[in-house]
Amino acid sequence: MLAVTTESTATQDLLQAVWSLLLPAFDRETDAAADVRLASRLASARLATPALAPHPRDPASWSDVVFSVADADAAQPTSSVREVRLRPDGEGWVLVLVDALGELACPVGADGWTVSEPEGVPVGVTGGWGDAGFEAEVAFIETPHTLRVVCAPSGAATTSWVTEPLGSHDVRSLRRLG
Repeated sequence: MLAVTTESTATQDLLQAVWSLLLPAFDRETDAAADVRLASRLASARLATPALAPHPRDPASWSDVVFSVADADAAQPTSSVREVRLRPDGEGWVLVLVDALGELACPVGADGWTVSEPEGVPVGVTGGWGDAGFEAEVAFIETPHTLRVVCAPSGAATTSWVTEPLGSHDVRSLRRLG
């Protein structure tokens, strides 16, 4: 059995790689040296992070400001997030996604990904400040979905998916059930 979670929309390319590279490997003898090389390579693998500043120029102007999500009241909003807030937390920041049920408070990794489980929803978050304001990626790590969040200095927020979830756009449902 093979389970694949990916945000790739190139499904045929993925299946071709499975058939041509992975499947034939099951009929071969194991190679201990190759296993060690693979383990080393996987141990050092990292997801890329955007080049963003870890702090804004004026932290007070961003702290606990309510950023209203632009399409929250639309007939079919992009996500269930209605508001976004940013809170300072020690040396870093916390991204707060507010939906109809309350807050999902996610620590932000400025120089990498920070993994947390707000309200039982496993996420990895990276973000910081760029030309557009605050920018973050929230990877729902038990699914193949990442939500991009941008908070503009004007007080508006936008959300968009790297690949749109099938079915629900409810951020609380993007986890393994059971």
